[in-house]
Amino acid sequence: QLPAFVGFDGVFADNVRAYEKIFNTAEGHHEPLPAGYDDKLSPLEKLCVLRTIRLDCVCDAVTEFVANDIGQRFVDPPTFDIAKSYADSTNCTPLIFIL
Repeated sequence: QLPAFVGFDGVFADNVRAYEKIFNTAEGHHEPLPAGYDDKLSPLEKLCVLRTIRLDCVCDAVTEFVANDIGQRFVDPPTFDIAKSYADSTNCTPLIFIL
């Protein structure tokens, strides 16, 4: 059992309506956790809670987590240089574009 989640099951049961708001909102990962757990839990632990309630929001939440904790450059896609890619291609390694 994880120390941060001791008693969480009881708190969840007592605050079902508050957690229902997270479940029903379009961007559940932006909603604060009820009963003081928004301040008690680390960002990674909040991701664990979000995963149990809103699996569909986890991808966006993880993207924000990575951007906030280690940097936006790890989230942004690299720029594509078509001239460089064309120069690297040959008749054996052609460029293939998927639209």
